[in-house]
Amino acid sequence: GEMFAVVFASLWLAIMIGMLVFMLGSYLLHSFGLYTIAKRMGKKDAWMAFVPFARTYYHGNMAGPIRLKNTTIKNPGLWKLLFPIIYSGAMSVLAFFFMYFVVIIVSILFGAVQIALNVLVNKQIYENFAEGNMPVIHAVLSSLVPLYEAICLFIMRKRPFVR
Repeated sequence: GEMFAVVFASLWLAIMIGMLVFMLGSYLLHSFGLYTIAKRMGKKDAWMAFVPFARTYYHGNMAGPIRLKNTTIKNPGLWKLLFPIIYSGAMSVLAFFFMYFVVIIVSILFGAVQIALNVLVNKQIYENFAEGNMPVIHAVLSSLVPLYEAICLFIMRKRPFVR
């Protein structure tokens, strides 16, 4: 029994350290990439790429207004920052009233909108560094593949602008 506890604790510690290294690596790659791209684009306050919640806002605002068919998302950074807060509030209210089916549906919808907003923001940023369909491909993969966005921003930080 005691040996099992030691092996289990060691395995758990190794997994936690691995997750910490993965998360820290992702954070640093994303931050350095975003910082360098912001500096090259002539954006002010590029240091915000290293501040956790400010980075989310700054990432969205680097894209600028996002044009959809009949409308424009004027402040995507604010939406990227507020959307999880709105989602948490809505889930708290729905969970309080035990509407689990509604919670699941709303969770799926909020997740889809959040992913779509992130794809639109990244597509607009990647258009500065890639041509053709590549900005769309990179933006979609950034939302689907772990670490892809961080690595992509880090690699593109040194590429020349295409437009």
